Amino acid sequence: MKKFNPVFLAGAIISMLAIGVTVYLIQPSKPKLTIVAAATIKSTTDRNKEKETEEVEARQRQEFLMTQDPALKRVPREKLAIADEWIDNQRRWLQNNPQDINATIAWEERGPNNIAGRIRAVLFDLNDATNNTVLVGSVSGGLWRTTNFLSGSPTWSKISTVSENLAINCIAQDPRVGFRNILYAGTGEGYSNVDAVRGLGIYKSTDGGLTWALLSATTTSGANVADFTYVQDLLVYSNGDVYASAISAVFCNRGGVLRSTAASGGASWTRVIGEFVAPFTDCGDAIDFAGYDLEMSASGDLYASIQNFGDGAEQGKIYRSPAGGTVGDFGNWTNITPSAGGSYFQRIDIACAPSNNDRVYAIFQGSASSIVSIKRYSVAGNSWTDVNNATLWCDQGSSTSADFSRNQAWYDLILAVQPNDDATVFAGGVDIMKTTNSGSVWSQVTQWASGCASLPQIHADIHNIVYLPGSNNSFVVVNDGGIYYTSDNGASYTVKNTGLNITQYYSVALHPTSGSNYMIGGTQDNGSHKFQNTGINTVTTVTGGDGGFCFIDQSDATTQFTSFTGSQYTISRNSGSSFATTAWFSGADRFINPTDYDNTQNLIYAGYAASQYLRITNIVSGSPSASAFTIGGLTNYSTSAVKVDPNTANRVFMAFASSSASSGDAPILVYIDNANATPSITQITLPTGLGNIGGAYISSIDVEEGDANHLLLTVSNYGVASVWESTNLGAAWTSLDNNSVNLPDMPIRWGIFIPAGTNPGNGINAIGGILLATERGIFSCGATSGTTTTWTANNTAVGNVRTDMIKLRTNDRTVAAATHGRGVFVGQLFLGALPVTYASFTGKAEAKHNQLNWAVENETNSRGYQLERSYNNNINFENVAFIPSATGSSNKYSYTDALVDLGKENAYYRLKQIDKDGRSQYSTIVQLGRKAGKKFVEYVSADKNRLFIRINNGNLSQQIQVRITDMAGKTLRNLNLNYQTQQIDIASLSAGVYVVEITNKAGERFTQQFVK
Repeated sequence: MKKFNPVFLAGAIISMLAIGVTVYLIQPSKPKLTIVAAATIKSTTDRNKEKETEEVEARQRQEFLMTQDPALKRVPREKLAIADEWIDNQRRWLQNNPQDINATIAWEERGPNNIAGRIRAVLFDLNDATNNTVLVGSVSGGLWRTTNFLSGSPTWSKISTVSENLAINCIAQDPRVGFRNILYAGTGEGYSNVDAVRGLGIYKSTDGGLTWALLSATTTSGANVADFTYVQDLLVYSNGDVYASAISAVFCNRGGVLRSTAASGGASWTRVIGEFVAPFTDCGDAIDFAGYDLEMSASGDLYASIQNFGDGAEQGKIYRSPAGGTVGDFGNWTNITPSAGGSYFQRIDIACAPSNNDRVYAIFQGSASSIVSIKRYSVAGNSWTDVNNATLWCDQGSSTSADFSRNQAWYDLILAVQPNDDATVFAGGVDIMKTTNSGSVWSQVTQWASGCASLPQIHADIHNIVYLPGSNNSFVVVNDGGIYYTSDNGASYTVKNTGLNITQYYSVALHPTSGSNYMIGGTQDNGSHKFQNTGINTVTTVTGGDGGFCFIDQSDATTQFTSFTGSQYTISRNSGSSFATTAWFSGADRFINPTDYDNTQNLIYAGYAASQYLRITNIVSGSPSASAFTIGGLTNYSTSAVKVDPNTANRVFMAFASSSASSGDAPILVYIDNANATPSITQITLPTGLGNIGGAYISSIDVEEGDANHLLLTVSNYGVASVWESTNLGAAWTSLDNNSVNLPDMPIRWGIFIPAGTNPGNGINAIGGILLATERGIFSCGATSGTTTTWTANNTAVGNVRTDMIKLRTNDRTVAAATHGRGVFVGQLFLGALPVTYASFTGKAEAKHNQLNWAVENETNSRGYQLERSYNNNINFENVAFIPSATGSSNKYSYTDALVDLGKENAYYRLKQIDKDGRSQYSTIVQLGRKAGKKFVEYVSADKNRLFIRINNGNLSQQIQVRITDMAGKTLRNLNLNYQTQQIDIASLSAGVYVVEITNKAGERFTQQFVK
């Protein structure tokens, strides 16, 4: 509940001007900085209600200013596709060059498993008549699947073939019998919220959602590839044609609604809604269509809502294409948008009544971002009727507005009609409203907070309401808190989030005790959490709202604190048992306020209003109080980063960046001495390439523990050198970023030093190093060497997901990473060289198997070897077997791969040696080739009643053994068949996923999954 409402696709500058932000030129000269005043700030007696302190504009400004490319004056998220390619190329290189010690942090997922993040997409798999197989798409944590949704606690699994960091905005399934293994998933969240993740096109699955691949026509090639930046909705028509409602972020491309025929299956697309103003001469004549909702009526009519951006206003419109032979064709869509009464609509959501083709509902966002109307459409009369949406909405006990979207209808807006009753409709905004009489009267049926009678409480910001196939009483609601299920038409709800780890964290703090599992972390819209256990945690919410920076006193963990938006802190003085002491102050200029804690002096230092910072005292005992210090010479600046020096008592480093300009002033870096009393300020000269770039944003500062002169700065803008190092307290600076050559051009949100000598050994702990939290996961380096510094994507297990913060506990080498979409991860830093030296690794292709042999030396503390195989040009390796280490320091090993596909021309093998403490290293790759032959099984497929097997013509005289198992390995059928048998009756099997194993007399084996 923290969104902003820019004019999407109109450019970042226009968005900033729209909220009254002034654009400044680059700062012409270095200002003289002094502490000119200190004012005592009184704590508020009660934190204002969330709706009054969400600071929507502050959130917009902060993220925009943090990540904009100062030269482009916009946020070029398209560069992340280049970053992903950079990371993939490095991973391929490391497979053949496994010596890099920086790629071996053993990350462990810590959850949470009971609190999810934002979900927009949900699909019940039609292949499963029990409605237990469900897919959901998170907005920054990829695609997830469960096969036991209706159980008390579903088991969710992340689909590994879909990128971890992507927003899955919509999912659709081919409804045709025999084609229901075909699914599509659209990427990119195009609703203008500041944390929206840009998409990469459309994924397709042909095996019922088990594996997915991007459609190249929406990602890398094809006439319409630039249209699919944000895929807002997908619909597969009854004939198998696929419709995509999309938004393009590339100027002079149009988005709109595009279609791929069933025969094409996503290989090519044509636009069916969207056009240029004639005569088209240049991009200035283009109308950009932002596609939104797609719906199909009971009889096959198609409906689409769009916004266009080329005719003077962001006009939302509804188009209809009637069922028939030309349904969906370009030119067969009619604009049926009702009158907006002299104004115009923006986002529109549509719902068709499944039981009545003549009944269609629509909910409308007006030009001021609120819900302005709900209307009902009659197909027969081609007419719209206003329905009552004037019911006052109860928000935390207060009923003062009929706008149940709270002026963010551009973000949360949805309608759903009960399948067997066209008069019962649910409307979602912040909460859910319901009518049972076609819209004449609406009533509120959920609340996000307490205070509204006895309404069921579910998380705020409703993004989708989906009935279970075949049900009139059961549906799911997805929102900013995950997925909720009701079996009584919304009278009560069950949370289905267990194991769905897609929570978006801003911060994390580690307990100082070696080996402790205790952590706290602050999240977007889901409060601040307490972790206490090993592995994936069930966390406790200790404070609510949007959780900002949090801390555990590293000298005495009795003291802990979390923060809310702005300068609002909640303190625990009993080791986290309760957070009852408040230090709430108004005036902070950043939504997530940069903060650091002095563990020795027990003082909080934080950003405050423009040109000011805050010092908060009485943290450990007494009533917290604060002093605000104004820095003279700073105008239109706010704090962007704070770091308490661990070496010099009462020294605090602060960075300041433009607080209100899209081009902005250049950043400022200072250190403040005597910060606990009467402070004095020293400005540090920033290097060319940072200090003269208007709009550059310093996102973090670190000072090496043990060396007060060793400084690290990270920068979160695109288009700016991102990492800077000084060894002489800022007298001189060295860039560690060579213009995307050694580090991708992406936001760097946090950086920390790994002190040299943290532990003995030859690894990063002996020589020191740096860890970075980036827009694409965690990066590391050992020794720095300027712009030739070698950076490694340290994302194994974590993935290329946005990471906002990294914290280090030096006494046991533990690091914690707060990701914005995949929860919290914890890892152990490297100890040095791994205890094995490969003496040899060889292999030989035999007639019916491949033989692998290897020898090692200096084998100590080794757990064993994971043998991995690939058929695909030494990428996409899969596990073959684990071979435990033998006793002794020098050993020889062998393994017979009897399951190798003999029909493949080449097989590639590598060994992953795993140490007892979890570290690992790869061997070189062995390639074994054989003359390409034909598989004795050409293909296997299934429908509802039959399993089809096609035997290669050269093997028709052979008998085959067919074994069918479930996914747990239980044998369900074991048949001996001759070559003439190519169909097997599977009508008695329940809907689900199975494995067929086929063996011939020659010993050849074929294995494949199939979905019934």
